[in-house]
Amino acid sequence: MLNEDALAIKTEYGNLTLDAYWYVSLYAYQMNTRPVFELVSGMLRKALAKLGDQDVPLLRSDQGWQYQMPAYRRLLEQHGLTQSMSRRTNCYDNGKDERFHRTLKAEVLERHAFTTHAHVQQELERWRHVYNTERPHEALGMATPLTRYKPGLRAMPEHLPEPEYSPGDEVLRVNSNGLVRLRGNAIKLSIALKGLNVAARPKDDEDGIVELWFAHQRVARLDLNATKP
Repeated sequence: MLNEDALAIKTEYGNLTLDAYWYVSLYAYQMNTRPVFELVSGMLRKALAKLGDQDVPLLRSDQGWQYQMPAYRRLLEQHGLTQSMSRRTNCYDNGKDERFHRTLKAEVLERHAFTTHAHVQQELERWRHVYNTERPHEALGMATPLTRYKPGLRAMPEHLPEPEYSPGDEVLRVNSNGLVRLRGNAIKLSIALKGLNVAARPKDDEDGIVELWFAHQRVARLDLNATKP
């Protein structure tokens, strides 16, 4: 599981927004002077570059606007990542994120009066090295993250080809509203899938049940026996 969250950093020349991926180690981070979508989409691509093509982690975040954008969800779905967002008004769901923020603030942000954005970058890189390679972690039996987590041997491609489906699948194109039509039924999938192909696949062991798949992910289930005449 990877955790993602954004954090504001004050400098003499204005605030920076930091977006980071971490679990026990700090995988990657990115900064921008404004909390724009390019911050999180660029951050996601950085994290994907460190994953192997067989890695399909759960991606955890809060319900920030950027993590709900169709373009962001589309990137996750195209790479086979499962999105998980915390419940509203439930502080326990974000406990790990807040604990990470507390450590980052105490050891970096509150120790420096940052003068430039480059100064922030310099201190974050220094702390990241310590956090990942020198500091023992109790969750790892007092080992360092670098001894347990390494980049995949086969890199995740930045651009994935269209998924290929079996000859027996019925291939459907998702429209601009995130809908497909099957047997006279309009099925809402996700606007993140607009313009992409999904496969309708009958279940062999359940009569009248059709599942819709995007690549290797099941995205919907239709009971033809329960549809209106």
